[in-house]
Amino acid sequence: MSLLFVGIDPNTGDKQSPTVWVDQKNKEIVFQGWKAGAELEAECAACDVPGHAKGIPEGEAVVRIPARMAHWNHFAGDGSSTGEEITDDPAAARLCAAAFEEVWSRAVPHERYEIR
Repeated sequence: MSLLFVGIDPNTGDKQSPTVWVDQKNKEIVFQGWKAGAELEAECAACDVPGHAKGIPEGEAVVRIPARMAHWNHFAGDGSSTGEEITDDPAAARLCAAAFEEVWSRAVPHERYEIR
């Protein structure tokens, strides 16, 4: 596995270390976080997720990472970066999710996409 270190929570000291890597070989993001307790696992397992069965599949786990580790990258209309923002505000996450869903609802399905 070829892990590329992305970041670590700077506020957890030397005893804990929520960490993020990129597995370059498999093109996946790898999270190390705090193990979820039984109550949170049960809540996640009971959630209705469109297109998925309830439960936590074999081989998957629920972990926690601090919201402060979420970085928001901002881009201008021409695609250039306008910088990043770090926030743990739940309203920012909801706004981002809503914006994503709105844009996604207008997207062209992959099978119909044509490069012109």
